[in-house]
Amino acid sequence: MRSRDIVIQTAVPIDTTEPHGCCGFQRLNMENHEYSAVPLEEELDHFATMYKSLPEHAERDHGSYSWATSQAFFLSYRCHCGHWGHEQMTEKRVIVKNGYNKIAREYQANRHIFDNVGVLKEFSNCLPKNARILDAGCGAGVPCARLLVQAGFEVVGVDFSASMLKLAKKSVPEAILIKEDLTRLGFRDNSFDGLVALYSIIHVPREMHASLYQSFHRILKPDGVMLICIGSDEWEGEDDYFGARMFWSEYSHEEAVQIVTNAGIQIISGKHLMIGGERHYWILGRNRKHKLS
Repeated sequence: MRSRDIVIQTAVPIDTTEPHGCCGFQRLNMENHEYSAVPLEEELDHFATMYKSLPEHAERDHGSYSWATSQAFFLSYRCHCGHWGHEQMTEKRVIVKNGYNKIAREYQANRHIFDNVGVLKEFSNCLPKNARILDAGCGAGVPCARLLVQAGFEVVGVDFSASMLKLAKKSVPEAILIKEDLTRLGFRDNSFDGLVALYSIIHVPREMHASLYQSFHRILKPDGVMLICIGSDEWEGEDDYFGARMFWSEYSHEEAVQIVTNAGIQIISGKHLMIGGERHYWILGRNRKHKLS
């Protein structure tokens, strides 16, 4: 079994759009790429069986096999212990998820307009060899996840759009893909050497940005590198996007820089870039916290 299959073939918490909150998981079928609901108790039993069946050397292996398995088990444990489950997805996040589910193919077909090769190269040059990177809001996996995989990095992609993840699975089969809202990242502390969030934070309600950056700080290793793009000016609203209803929420870039800094991430560079006819503010930062002993 390949390392990425451990996560993909298991499950992630069900979206908590219902009043009762999280009552189980969604498992992705690798044959037809469809999600199916799985009761919480059944999935916990599945994780426990999988965890116990690991080869003896797996837990001593610091490679992705051990990492992916422990992360999957950890996600299950956090849901079972109540770290998720009683927070409903906000209406604004549902608008974004439904919108991208509707326009996934058209968005992917037009994604090449936004040429991010230069900023991704700058980000990659700050990372160690064989770094593990989280693509937070990975969409269809192109160009970001694909370019990072081609550069030799291990990439974990997170997105809450099932339609986008189906496309990503075909475009970047080497990546570990997880269906989850980027505002609910349940990974272990110090899990990643790098993190990218391109054109995804702009869809998160700005009152959630501070906690979002704090979660980035938590899951990044000491001196981990972060690349994000955010809005240039303060604005919040809805509009038509490729024929779907869409929501955006942005602080001014000056206020956003302060929030990022307050979260424990040191700014390496910040600049306005016009890419694909749209102007965003790009931040390259380094995580500042005590190194592991």
